Amino acid sequence: MKWKTGWLAVSLLLIATTAHAEEAAKNEPPQAEPATRIWLELQRSGDAASMQPQPLSGPAMERVHKRYLKGFEHPQPLYYKHDESISSK
Repeated sequence: MKWKTGWLAVSLLLIATTAHAEEAAKNEPPQAEPATRIWLELQRSGDAASMQPQPLSGPAMERVHKRYLKGFEHPQPLYYKHDESISSK
């Protein structure tokens, strides 16, 4: 009878270890392709960035500023309520 209990304990330990390994694999981010990694590094480092400033035009900047100021016309709620009954069909 003792060998059955030992076998059961070993089996449960193996199942738990396998489940833990599978869960850890799910949490790891997928590996990017080499070309993607190169582009992301260029973006992160700024090595390929333009040396010229990229300002917005006068009219575009004016619209951005007006939209920014309009955001202060209404008080911002501390919390946003989420309505579960709304669906996108």
